[in-house]
Amino acid sequence: MELTDDNFRAEPNMARIMAHVENARNVAIGNRFIDFTMNDPEGNEVSLSDFAGQGNYVLVVFWATWCGPCMTDIPRYIELYAKYKSKGFEIVGVSLDADHSAWVAGIERLGITWPQMSDLRVWDSPALEKYAIRAIPHIILLDRDGIIIDRHLFGERLNERLAELMP
Repeated sequence: MELTDDNFRAEPNMARIMAHVENARNVAIGNRFIDFTMNDPEGNEVSLSDFAGQGNYVLVVFWATWCGPCMTDIPRYIELYAKYKSKGFEIVGVSLDADHSAWVAGIERLGITWPQMSDLRVWDSPALEKYAIRAIPHIILLDRDGIIIDRHLFGERLNERLAELMP
């Protein structure tokens, strides 16, 4: 950030803001995904790399059971998963829940069948920092090689993008 002087960079919170900007650059469209590890609902360690870059398109969905817009979107993901799973499509849910029981109950109540992971740290999750995420739901689409090819896909735009990739 050479465009700023030392006094500006020394302002409170500037290091945090500059780190956020750098993280956003690192996960821009065209870049390879950044791996992270959390636990699945059964407590087993699972990494994004267990799915990303393994030959499938992967939709990474950052969500939480307490997030109203997330709850509205889940039925659409269920439809898309049923439609495209056999064509090389995977969804990986990354929960921002703090309570393990609420998270697991939400998965069961909603009928989510795709892989899930969480560190139960809500907004303090290192994965959110790595991906420069400040709001959910947050959607990242990876190609078969693990390259970020789209972000912020919602509604009909998500349907169209997947239909284009997996006719």
